[in-house]
Amino acid sequence: MNLTVSLIVMLVAYTSGAIMEAIFGNKISSRFIPIQNVCVGIISGLICYFGGLEKNLLVSIGSCMMATLSAGGITHLINSVKEKN
Repeated sequence: MNLTVSLIVMLVAYTSGAIMEAIFGNKISSRFIPIQNVCVGIISGLICYFGGLEKNLLVSIGSCMMATLSAGGITHLINSVKEKN
């Protein structure tokens, strides 16, 4: 189940990122990335819940939101370390 949830989060994040890039390009400020991550987490949680992977809606949304926000935090940390060097 964990691998399937991770794949769903990855696909939703990639798809939404590609759509946002196509619509807005680089015009969106980076301060809106956490909001995008929360939306991706909610959408992924709903997909996992209605797909039958998780029986509790709150747990499904919570775990998917933790995954997206953690990935966003790790990406930010990596980018800040690269900028300092």
